[in-house]
Amino acid sequence: MAPLRGAGAQQRGYTVITFDGPGQPGPRYSDGLVFRPNWETVVSPVIDWAAARPEVDPARIALFGLSMGGGLAPRAAAFEPRIAALICIDGIYDMGRAYTQGLGLGADTERRLTADTDPGLDAALAQLTHTNSQVRWVFRQGMWSFGVATPRALLAASLAYTLRGGIAEKITCRCSSAAASPTSSSSASPKN
Repeated sequence: MAPLRGAGAQQRGYTVITFDGPGQPGPRYSDGLVFRPNWETVVSPVIDWAAARPEVDPARIALFGLSMGGGLAPRAAAFEPRIAALICIDGIYDMGRAYTQGLGLGADTERRLTADTDPGLDAALAQLTHTNSQVRWVFRQGMWSFGVATPRALLAASLAYTLRGGIAEKITCRCSSAAASPTSSSSASPKN
C-alpha cells in the first residue's frame, strides 16, 4: 500500500522513500517489532540514509503520515529538525483519548486502563469485542501491532501516543493536515 501513495509525487519529480516502521506489517512479521510512541527514533535513521543520497535535497525533506501515521509523523517532526514539511491525513492529536473517549470513563480512564486488574472494564471490553466486528478487528490488529495481550492493555498503551504536554508546540516545519475521503480505507480512523 505505501508505495502506491508515493506514485503521484514521483510522477511530479519528487524522490519518494517509503518504509514500514515498528508495529507495521513488515517489521512486525520479520523482526517482531511493535509500535513505539517515540516515532522520531524510527524516522531519524531513515532521514540519515535519505540525506546521504545524491538525489535527495536534505533541506527539502517532507514526512507524510496516513491514518495512525498521521499521529506518528507529527511526533517525529516535533523532535526531528531536518523535516521541512509535514503532511498528515487523518492526523491524530491524542490517540489514547481518541481510542478511549467512547468508553465513558472520564477522569478515571488512565487509572482503570493501567490498573493491575479491572474485571468490570475487562468484561465490558470483551462484550464490545463479541458484539461488534469492527471493534473486534481493531482490538485484534492493535493487540498484535502493539505487542499486548488484552484490549485493556492496548488501550493503556495508546495513552502514550499523544502530542499533548508541549510536543505539538515543538513542531516548527510547515504542516498540512486533512481528513481522508469517506471512500478511503482510512476513513474509519479515530480523530481527536
